[in-house]
Amino acid sequence: MTAIGRKVLAAVALLTVGLAPGCGDEEKQGSHQIWFMGSVYNGATGQILSANNGTAYEISLVSGTTTIRGTVDPNGRYTLGPLQAWNDYAVTISATDFRAFTSYNAGIAPPTPPPASQASDVYTANTTQTFDFDDCRIEVNGARANAVCSGTASFVPAVGSKTPRVESRRWTFQLARVGGRWIMERVESR
Repeated sequence: MTAIGRKVLAAVALLTVGLAPGCGDEEKQGSHQIWFMGSVYNGATGQILSANNGTAYEISLVSGTTTIRGTVDPNGRYTLGPLQAWNDYAVTISATDFRAFTSYNAGIAPPTPPPASQASDVYTANTTQTFDFDDCRIEVNGARANAVCSGTASFVPAVGSKTPRVESRRWTFQLARVGGRWIMERVESR
């Protein structure tokens, strides 16, 4: 090994040893759960799918190697979760006499950690968000589709006031059919 090679190796070894204390026990351990609730509509008729009207369905969420089956009441209202925040996931809906629908959704990157001097830290907080979709209208135009859903978002802020909040929301989902699957390209929430 040349003298330059030894110096580079020593510098890398010192950097590695110098960085090691910053890893390990300081890893953030907060629990951030997301729940989905709502109804599934027949896009052609606008009717809610439900066991009461003969169109029962199943809904499931897949994230990594975990599959979570949702519950659906006789009126067609589903509850699905929990999804750990910041993960990629897919939601699949299947019903007799309908093609299965799967939406693939990329996880949102977690926020940048605040400086150590800040007392509140979203990473160590335990949070739950619930999205309740009351109405969704889907328009399909060839290999493109738009879904507009209204409902509420329920949550307790991770930073600041810990007062639970329920806010009306309207979500717009832009989808594209790629290789036989519907892919979510964009979501807007207002």
